[in-house]
Amino acid sequence: MIGAGPAGLTAAWDLAERHHPAVVLEADDIVGGISRTVERDGWRFDIGGHRFFTKVTAVEKRWREILPEDDFMLRPRSSRIFYQGAFFDYPLRLGNALRGLGVIEATRCVLSYLGTRIRPPEDQTTFEGWVAARFGWRLYAIFFKTYTEKVWGVPATSIQADWAAQRIKNLSLSRAVFNALDPRKGKTEVTSLIDEFHYPRYGPGMMWEEATRQIEMRGIPVHLEHRVDRLQHSDGKVRTVHVDTPEGPKSFEASEVISSMPINLLVQAMDPPPPPDVLRAAGTLRHRDFLTVALVIPEGHAFPDNWIYIHSPEVRLGRVQNFGTWSEWMVKPGRTCLGLEYFVNVGDDLWEMADEDLIALATREIESIGLISPGEVEAGYVVRIPKAYPVYDSGYAEKVDLLRRWLAENTTNVHPVGRNGMHKYNNQDHSMFTAMLTVENIFGASNDVWSVNVEDEYIEEGVTNTGRDAPVLPAPVEFHAVEEVKAALVVPTRDERENVAPLLERLPEHPALERVLFVDDSTDGPAAEVVRLGRTSGRPRISARHREPAERWGGLGGAVLEGIKLTDEPWIAVMDGDLQHPPELLSRLLDRAAGGDVDLVIATRLNWDSVAEGLSPTRRLLSATAGKAATALVGERIAGIVDPLSGFFLVRRSALDVDALDPTGFKILLEILATHPGMRTAEVGYEFGRRQSGSSKGGIVEGVRYLRHLASMRRRIRTES
Repeated sequence: MIGAGPAGLTAAWDLAERHHPAVVLEADDIVGGISRTVERDGWRFDIGGHRFFTKVTAVEKRWREILPEDDFMLRPRSSRIFYQGAFFDYPLRLGNALRGLGVIEATRCVLSYLGTRIRPPEDQTTFEGWVAARFGWRLYAIFFKTYTEKVWGVPATSIQADWAAQRIKNLSLSRAVFNALDPRKGKTEVTSLIDEFHYPRYGPGMMWEEATRQIEMRGIPVHLEHRVDRLQHSDGKVRTVHVDTPEGPKSFEASEVISSMPINLLVQAMDPPPPPDVLRAAGTLRHRDFLTVALVIPEGHAFPDNWIYIHSPEVRLGRVQNFGTWSEWMVKPGRTCLGLEYFVNVGDDLWEMADEDLIALATREIESIGLISPGEVEAGYVVRIPKAYPVYDSGYAEKVDLLRRWLAENTTNVHPVGRNGMHKYNNQDHSMFTAMLTVENIFGASNDVWSVNVEDEYIEEGVTNTGRDAPVLPAPVEFHAVEEVKAALVVPTRDERENVAPLLERLPEHPALERVLFVDDSTDGPAAEVVRLGRTSGRPRISARHREPAERWGGLGGAVLEGIKLTDEPWIAVMDGDLQHPPELLSRLLDRAAGGDVDLVIATRLNWDSVAEGLSPTRRLLSATAGKAATALVGERIAGIVDPLSGFFLVRRSALDVDALDPTGFKILLEILATHPGMRTAEVGYEFGRRQSGSSKGGIVEGVRYLRHLASMRRRIRTES
């Protein structure tokens, strides 16, 4: 067996029961694979959170054989979604959802849902369109978009609808409301609504540590730090497995090989090597990686949930576990440990970040969203897990099929099992079941192992597909390491002279900010104020371009476009000069862009009740009308964007077609979104402030211009289609 995770150890257990000689080779220094329990200084961490619940009878029986009943605890499932400072229970509870969203936002969500009933999204082949059709655009943006994009690192429009249908099957807004009102417990007809699950006293690794002990007692050794280097094959079978160990190279003769190592690495390790087309397919299969930052805090300051999903777009944090609620045996008296989960790629900025910097980042993020108060963190630990999730790009199935066929034709005694062994998004119960069936096959059965997690007889739910698959993503998807960002800030101004000095004072000293350019349509002379306060050398350079009345084409949108044309930095930030958009936030936009996976970073106004407080009654009405008009006319292009009317954003110059822009008025971000449908976006939240000086550009005349602009964009979209 190659690999001592759930699949490899299950195969070893079955072989031990048959008294068949075998050996387990594990590259890591710990058993369990991603189902391990990591221990640091007496703290125990569950990597990803493993609920022990299955409807595969053989797997349930095996769990009970490995661990005594006393080591299994029955735990209540408790998980919530955190968004814009509010908690939302899951499964959905109607009263909680209404209180969290507020009456205004809840009404908007219902109206948005009804709107999709009348006018469904045109493209429901993507995750975004599929979910929006069943929940409405606003609920999609709140409860689905941000978290999904954090997990997979690509826009939700790039994920195929079939994954959504599997992961969210049997759920819709109407069904969620029904479940919220249904008092019955123990609902298991939908995986996401399970109320209770079993859990080992010391975490999931306890299962596999005990399995290893019993397997070795039965005569099958489990060798750690034995990394497979080469599989020597001839006459259609692998004959020898060569490994690297701390003591040097070793070799093991093999009659059968059960492998849970990544199938692409398995194929690449074959000697002699496969043909070039097979190696190319192996080289382009990809994985999503994972890291946990564990923070120790006083027990009384923690939340009561097993885990909380972080849908707030302003942080990169994806999910938080409270290990103490999974099992009090995993933490120390009076303290608990929070596991902050980040979905990453090997080589990107988070993966390469030093442990102490990751701990500091995680501490800042969890404090910034208010889950804990400043000063509560007492210690921190970092655990990195490569190849945690197999990525399904648009060509993955053909690649996996090619590798399968080559193995079947050239190494008939090699049997891929488990999540990475089959490049299949299996949970541990499915991984175990593939191993059980494989051992049966070695002794004469003819099970279709690759149908586990697909065919009805192998599934959890009793319906086709179990909801365990990963999404199909576009290929190739480029995952970048940290990117060097150089940016110019364009500030359109009109009659806001008093804002210039405080705006410049509040700008962050960020190494990526090269230049600040005010494009001025004023009559009160802010251009002269810029010249007085600014500088044309050093970093950032500060300058102004005053437009005379005859030059003021396009309104503030035209001023922004002129500023874009007058600068040459690779990134352009745009910020209204009203100080309602905090200049300090620019650092976070620039840092988000440095991740290398986005083209447009939007500063999104959080807490719309606070936004309304910063607006006059007329502006509130105009703002609400503007949003509804945008949704009606260009809704498919701004779907999932929380704040498409923001006046603060950062855009990659190379992703921007300047010639496609024809601004009229002041909502140029909306035009960028409408005319650049393939742009990769991210949002960073902030609290909208009150205007410091100057007056709003909104009004009846500007509103008419805005509606004309929307109509023009709608015509352009139809022409493109």
